[in-house]
Amino acid sequence: MPKRMPKRLLTRCRTVSSTTACANVGANARASARATGSRGLGVRMLAAVVVGAAWLALLLACAPAEAQIGLSPSRFDLQLGERPTTESVRVFNFGKEPIDIQVSVVHWDLDEANQVRALPPTEQSLDQWLVINPLTFSINGESSQTVRFSIRPRVEPEPGEHRAMIYFRQLPPPTPPKGARFLYNVGIAVYGQVGEVTRHARIGKVELVGSSISLELTCLGTANARFAGQLSIWPADQYPGAEATKPFEDLKTEGWSPPEPVIAAGELPTTPILPGTTRTFTIPLDVSLAPGSYVLDLEGQLGDDRLDRAIELTVAPAADAEPDPRPADSRPVDPRPVDPKPGEPAPQEPTDERPTAVEPLG
Repeated sequence: MPKRMPKRLLTRCRTVSSTTACANVGANARASARATGSRGLGVRMLAAVVVGAAWLALLLACAPAEAQIGLSPSRFDLQLGERPTTESVRVFNFGKEPIDIQVSVVHWDLDEANQVRALPPTEQSLDQWLVINPLTFSINGESSQTVRFSIRPRVEPEPGEHRAMIYFRQLPPPTPPKGARFLYNVGIAVYGQVGEVTRHARIGKVELVGSSISLELTCLGTANARFAGQLSIWPADQYPGAEATKPFEDLKTEGWSPPEPVIAAGELPTTPILPGTTRTFTIPLDVSLAPGSYVLDLEGQLGDDRLDRAIELTVAPAADAEPDPRPADSRPVDPRPVDPKPGEPAPQEPTDERPTAVEPLG
């Protein structure tokens, strides 16, 4: 039966005034997870929770409760010019009690595992150009606070992308309450673009690794790029061609399953890839692919470019069982290894591995 890939969430979310509040469900924001109650493909994401391009990190392991802090919007991607750029963030307190917040900012990128990595500031890093007000404040329960920031470069900005992460850290109360209390450190990404902005990425090596799809991306443009679209897996002999496939409109509907003969379907990961970098994204499979030929169909957008790609995946049969070593007359066989005769290949160790191969369809 066709399987559905669960929505790529590490969070439980609710929407309030068009703003999504999310709570990390991984200790110290390092555990990747699948959405509960779904089967099919699962997608591991950044260890820090991604809400659009926003990142949530817990100071303590999170309890199964609604989030206490939310941000709107989820990220900023701004064109920088000669004049200062001014924007604002709205910080929500969804709890019942007042909370105290402290604001900080860092320079950052993504490491080889697609994790947020804080970097030392430079004169060209966006964190050095931000003026934020206020830096500390209190929010009453079920209320919000607007925080404004301005980008004022101290030097002539070089062409390309400049980044900063603004963190909103919940401070512990003066008098700690009884029982466990969980504090949140919520971040919002700010991208500043200088000069012409191009968002292009190239799909490189795609292969099956164990029970996962490994997909390599290289960012070729001046600004970050990301997927916006869907993937599906088809039996190769029933694939109608890339031109005939369309996105599934009901993919996000609860209980939806892809139509036959589609084996699995889901959304593509939205983790950004930064300019000048090559990263590998791993998409776990919650379905076992039997030996045979399949097609990975990609639909949607990749940066500025339309995505309509078909990639062939082949699962080879498992190695044949080891033959009976006894001769036909069933006489015992000396178990000691025998050196091959000159010109004969050496005997190979049996293996249970299932080799895979990937070939592009065009």
